[in-house]
Parts: sequence; C-alpha cells; structure tokens
Amino acid sequence: MTTKFRTIFDRFFTGLSALSAVLMGAILLIVLGPMIIKGSTAVFFQGTVEFRKLQRDEFIRGNSASLDKEIEQTENARKFVYDAVESFKRGINPQSLIEQVRQLNRQYGQELRSKGISGDDYRNFREAARQIRDKLEETFESTDKDFINENISFALQFREDERFRGTSVEEMFTIPFGQ
Repeated sequence: MTTKFRTIFDRFFTGLSALSAVLMGAILLIVLGPMIIKGSTAVFFQGTVEFRKLQRDEFIRGNSASLDKEIEQTENARKFVYDAVESFKRGINPQSLIEQVRQLNRQYGQELRSKGISGDDYRNFREAARQIRDKLEETFESTDKDFINENISFALQFREDERFRGTSVEEMFTIPFGQ
C-alpha cells in the first residue's frame, strides 16, 4: 500500500473516531441532560409549599393569595395520589373494607337509637342492615366471581330502601366493589 492511501485511511479513521466521540457525547447529553437539569433544582433549592407556608405563618413573609392557590393545587395533586394509594390498598386488603362495613353498621344502630326507633321496627331495620353487612363481608373475602356478583346484587337491591335513606348504611352502597 502506498503512502498516499495510508494517509487517506489515517485521516478517514481519525475523522470517524472523532465523529463517534462527538455522537457519544451528544447521546450522553440527550440521556443525562434532563436528569442534570431537574437534579439541579435540588442544588439550587427554591423552597417547598410547606416552607413558604412556614415563612408566611411564622414570619409574615410572602404573598398569601398566591400561596393559598399553590397550597390548593398541591392538595389536589396529593389527594389524587392518596386516593390512588388507598384504592390500591383496599384492593389487596379486604380487611379494611370489612372493618369499614362493620363500622357503618354500628353507626347505623346508633342513628336508629338517636331517632328514637325501637321495638319491632328497630329489630327489622337492624336485621336488614346486618344481612347487607354479612353479604358484603362474604363478598370481600371471596374470589368466586359468581358468588361475588350474587352478593353485590343482593346488597344493591336495598339501595333505594327508605329505611336506609340518609343513614350510614347508604355509604355501604358507595364502597368500590372492584367490579
């Protein structure tokens, strides 16, 4: 091979090596750039809503109107996340649903007593509420789809019942059944 070809190949290989180094640098910037930019906010701390709230409450500093608006936005965002976590937790822990139904049933008994309902009416109302509670408890503990649908249908037939209108039993019908 002549020197002329070696010089051409040498320059071509050098250019190709430089181009690959530049390409790798550009790809690294594309991948790491957003992380560096967003991570820099941790270094150049601007404060959190809680910090600004503390500044306002303790030292009477900051714009109250804009802070109240920011607090509301933050609470809405947190509520969404907290609701999602709670919904997920309920799906994997039926015991919390069972306890909620039992609490609503106990609360219903107290509501009946505070309304002055007694005797046969009290027993009939409580028996119907207990049946709903028992069916829902069985539903939460079961994995049989047909059994679950049957129990939910039984419980939901009481949704429009006058005995439960405006009472805590009405809340039993709003529990997400995982359908």
